[in-house]
Amino acid sequence: MSKINSKVFNKKRYLTLFTVISIVFMVFVSRLVDWQIVNAEYYKLRANSSNIYFVTTDPVRGEILDCDSVGLAVNDTGYKAVIDRLLVPKEKENEFILKSVKFLESLKCNWIDLLPIKLENKNFRFEEGKDQQSKSLKKTLKLPEDASADDCMKAMIKKYKVESFSKSDQRIICSIRLNMEKNSRHYSKGTPYVLSDSISKEAVLIISEKSEEFKGLRVQTSLLRKYINGEIAPHIVGYTGFMSSEEYEKLKNEINDIKNKCKFIDSDFKNKYKTEYDDLQKHFKTLVKKPSMQEVLYDVELVIHVKTDDETSNDILENIQNFVSLGRSEDFIELIEAKETEVFEADDDVNLKDDYKIYAKLSEISRDGNYGNFIFTDGNNKKEAKGTVYYISKDYVIEDNRRIFNRIACLYSSNLGIDEDSNGVVDNDGYIVSFN
Repeated sequence: MSKINSKVFNKKRYLTLFTVISIVFMVFVSRLVDWQIVNAEYYKLRANSSNIYFVTTDPVRGEILDCDSVGLAVNDTGYKAVIDRLLVPKEKENEFILKSVKFLESLKCNWIDLLPIKLENKNFRFEEGKDQQSKSLKKTLKLPEDASADDCMKAMIKKYKVESFSKSDQRIICSIRLNMEKNSRHYSKGTPYVLSDSISKEAVLIISEKSEEFKGLRVQTSLLRKYINGEIAPHIVGYTGFMSSEEYEKLKNEINDIKNKCKFIDSDFKNKYKTEYDDLQKHFKTLVKKPSMQEVLYDVELVIHVKTDDETSNDILENIQNFVSLGRSEDFIELIEAKETEVFEADDDVNLKDDYKIYAKLSEISRDGNYGNFIFTDGNNKKEAKGTVYYISKDYVIEDNRRIFNRIACLYSSNLGIDEDSNGVVDNDGYIVSFN
């Protein structure tokens, strides 16, 4: 009787264990069905929304002017057409590329085409004078050196799955897909691909209008270098022009001759060094270097008040998007806001806002019994406070071809304020104003 009860008990235990495992398995299956079938679109959108995008900007170069402030080498704004690959579905990438290229061609904009293969009489041929590019293409596609242009195209057509397109469309898609693949080795997929590096302002407006139709194709600004007259001091402004093939061959031969002479001189020097100086120099080959320190300012927030006439004020407000540096061209800034404001005398105690500090003219600070435009503060208490005195350049005059600066003494402090008796002024936003 006990054996029968033991067998029945074991069967119940196994059945219970199997039921628990089945329930857990069904929970996992139901969640997978929910993720991949029922709410697939929702989770796909969530995954896409977590992508990282990279926006590259061209470095700002300093402009070169003559003595009359006329530009020799100046900067201008250009426009590029780029493709955000993260916004283009992978299965529709070929169709989108072809559609975008045809769209740019209709706007008379050139697109970047680096494929050294052309379609001639319905046959693919390597372009003349591009042997190095053709050799690099075969290496990229892992084809033998004697492979033809047709072999290269067949490999790319199969790789990029463009069998259903016409030959001319196949060449367009393969050219861009190959260039995208090369760029992806150095940049992530989140970096936009430059389809055209120069488009007109009219094309910019049309592309912006059709942003919904061409989702993934957008305009990106770039920095253009313009040389007003390249013939003036080209070695200084960095201007280079085109040369003919004959000039190139002549210059190439001259460079090779110079290289051969340099090799001979180098070899002769090494032999002379070895025979005449090597033994002596063995005792003096230790070079000691010390680290150099360079102070760099970053993440500095400035509030600047400019007192000027209406014409200059309007000029500033109309060109705020062009302010990329302050003072020197390498001192980059991000201009957050520029606006006109009114200033008036304070009718109550006013302290510096948001932990700001101020450069106040030392002669305008109340001290030693003399009451000026500024007073020392410590919260709501008025008392002496410490600061650092700097001599700030206000303006300058030119004497004997030298700039003579007019420097005024200013106190740099966070414990300065104004009140109704100090004749200090404040603007509409509550910022204390000091016109040094």
